[in-house]
Amino acid sequence: MKLRAFCLIFTGFYLSCSPVLLTSEISNNQSLKLYREALQDPERYFLDYNDDSTYVICTLNDSSQLISQPVSFIVVNLTDKEKVFVSIKEYHKTQWIDSRNIRLVKYSGMVKFDRSIESKRMNNTIEYHLNVLTKELNRIEESKNEQF
Repeated sequence: MKLRAFCLIFTGFYLSCSPVLLTSEISNNQSLKLYREALQDPERYFLDYNDDSTYVICTLNDSSQLISQPVSFIVVNLTDKEKVFVSIKEYHKTQWIDSRNIRLVKYSGMVKFDRSIESKRMNNTIEYHLNVLTKELNRIEESKNEQF
């Protein structure tokens, strides 16, 4: 009986000290724990708050300077203490538009050029907007191809 109690206490202690792995199944408590770890380790995480500091984007620093490399990040609601969104190497860039919306950009490869006489440049980015209140992710359609 004592061994079983010791094993349960040790397992609980071990799990509470283990680092949080960023997965899409992360719980609200784990997301807050990851945010607290990010506060303690500014070299490993980049923190980007909205205007009123009620939401934060915690981006994992993977030491890549290339924009072509997608980043892993989590958006946390600091007021309600819950996760809003998790991205594991899906988007390449995140940026606050205003205090409630985040712009997410995905690159689809090299820039494509049309070899016709008009020489239209085809966009290689896909833009999404995430509303942190509703947790809705909407794709933003490109209005028009640029002309050279």
